[in-house]
Amino acid sequence: TTDDRTEQVDVPFNPDGSAPATAVQPEDAVTVPSFGELQQAVLLVGALAGATASDDPSATRRLPFVQGDSIRTLLERLGGVAP
Repeated sequence: TTDDRTEQVDVPFNPDGSAPATAVQPEDAVTVPSFGELQQAVLLVGALAGATASDDPSATRRLPFVQGDSIRTLLERLGGVAP
C-alpha cells in the first residue's frame, strides 16, 4: 500500500555546532533555514547614531538579539541616538 502522509521532523544541530548524523530516505525533502531565519535580531528604526544621514528619521539597523536586552542596552550597543 502507498502511504501518502507527510511527516515533518525538525533535527537540530549538535550542541558543538556540527551537523546531525540523520539518515534520509528517497523522496525526503531537507530544508535548511537561512541565516536570517536562524539569527534572532531586533530591528531599530529612527534617528540612530551612525546613520548615513543625520537628518534621516527612518534609518534602520538590525542588531543581534541578546536575552535580557532592554531598549537602553540596545541603544548603548548601537552608540546612541542621532541629534
